[in-house]
Amino acid sequence: MTSTYTVNKSEESQNRTVWSGLHGNTDAFEIVQLAANNRDKTTLVVTKDSASEERIFNALLFLAPRDLAGSIIRFPGWETLPYDMFSPHQDIISERLSSLYKLVSKFEGILVMSAHTLMQRTAPIEYIAGSSFSFEIGDKPNRFPVTFEFDGGQARPHPLVRF
Repeated sequence: MTSTYTVNKSEESQNRTVWSGLHGNTDAFEIVQLAANNRDKTTLVVTKDSASEERIFNALLFLAPRDLAGSIIRFPGWETLPYDMFSPHQDIISERLSSLYKLVSKFEGILVMSAHTLMQRTAPIEYIAGSSFSFEIGDKPNRFPVTFEFDGGQARPHPLVRF
């Protein structure tokens, strides 16, 4: 039995692609192909729920070539209800801040999020740019940009902190 899928691309919207009838991880394969052909742009993938988001994100990491795999990020939902008396898990907060920081830093790649997360409010771009920074293991930061980032966020490094 063969299955077919259709790609709808209207003349009015050349930047929007809608697929239907895809099975398994065919959707992730098509997203990787689309992003590989548009490397200088951000590809936004909106899923119907967080389970689909997780599935597509993991499939994208598996299917993407090495040079594209590093530019796939996920913007997770809070996974709490508005009236809950507890905060979201620290890993969720960290992943959201990391994703926002990458987006503010002219990110080019694939961003995966659910429709519910897309509707949530986030902090202003100026706040994210001035109040956050990102270090990876083994990074050797330059002192001047880090000091500049701290100054933009209204914070001052302690005199005992040396770079």
